[in-house]
Amino acid sequence: MKSIVIIFAAAWLPVVPALACTDKFEPVCGYWMHSSKTQTFKNECLMREGGAKKRHAGSCADTVVKNSAGQSAPAPTTPKPGK
Repeated sequence: MKSIVIIFAAAWLPVVPALACTDKFEPVCGYWMHSSKTQTFKNECLMREGGAKKRHAGSCADTVVKNSAGQSAPAPTTPKPGK
């Protein structure tokens, strides 16, 4: 009896390592979609690495944040799913 050997050739794509986040302290408040949970991250890179979206710059405990013109403004609320 003859054996049939099947060989599959796989094209290996190079794996590009993710850029490492720095320890730079620029706090940002992040949130997770479909959740009311927020967390203060050390910087935006660590927030993205954690799978969160940006709510606003600064600590999540901040109730007033500065806009791009340096003016104080209320912290934005977390977007509601589907709105």
